Amino acid sequence: MCDIHCSTHCSTHCSTHCSTHCSTHCSTHCSTHCSTQCSTNMHCAQQDINVVRSSILNDGKVPICKKCGGNCKPDIVFFGEDLPQRFHSLIRNDVKRADLLIVIGTSLLVSPVSQIPDMVGDFVPRMLINREKVGNFEAGEEDNYRDVFEAGDCDDVVMKFVKLLGWQEEFDNIMKLNDERHKSAAEGARSKEEVD
Repeated sequence: MCDIHCSTHCSTHCSTHCSTHCSTHCSTHCSTHCSTQCSTNMHCAQQDINVVRSSILNDGKVPICKKCGGNCKPDIVFFGEDLPQRFHSLIRNDVKRADLLIVIGTSLLVSPVSQIPDMVGDFVPRMLINREKVGNFEAGEEDNYRDVFEAGDCDDVVMKFVKLLGWQEEFDNIMKLNDERHKSAAEGARSKEEVD
């Protein structure tokens, strides 16, 4: 099975979602709009995400690089910015190998991500989890043979499938570990700031 993850927004509640993995650190996932697990300064490169996160969430301030004084931001792609090169180098081969495409929480208005549902094979099942039907998903149409549309808020729908598939215990364990990791990271960032 091919792992194509094309989320256009990071989910803050579902840590099993691919966008919790930074594409520079995970060889099997390429998050389209990257992740909040890493951060970058445009001048000095990689920054400590815990310090950046703490500055934004705890202090309500724009994170500043201690090396050059420039602004830092989580490694996410804002509208108008280029997608990571890794996305472009992997997408063609990935869609050829895909045996299922799940699209979660998107308007499918911005290219090249909007083109991905059309790039998978004609017999690859496609599932859209979204508040409204978007793109050319044919769910509910008479000749539809592969598309499924599950309407609702993404986190609610994902939780519905977690329960239906019997994954609740595993999901709860992942969420607990994720919460502990974020709590530890926030404490580490505060300690580092106190030392600096």
